Amino acid sequence: MFPVFRAHAAPRAVLMFTSGPAHGEAMGTFEGEPLYHASLDSAEYRALLDENGFAVVARLRTGPAAATPSGSRNSGRQVLAGHTALPGTIRLILTTRF
Repeated sequence: MFPVFRAHAAPRAVLMFTSGPAHGEAMGTFEGEPLYHASLDSAEYRALLDENGFAVVARLRTGPAAATPSGSRNSGRQVLAGHTALPGTIRLILTTRF
């Protein structure tokens, strides 16, 4: 998927990406529907991002008492730019290096 992101990204583009905390698979629900999630190890993500010209600007990990950027608490979900991440996920803010 990172080559696709690179093909569509303009110079100095910003990309927000959410991943799991480690290599593996998880099942959950989203709005009452089953949700499947698979994630790579963080070292694998870093290597793929690097080879496709992306640099990590920020890395935010959600947790049971994660604060939103405004400082308010929200039951473990972290809200950034109108998007919610589930507890335990990692949100990466990236920019292109090209």
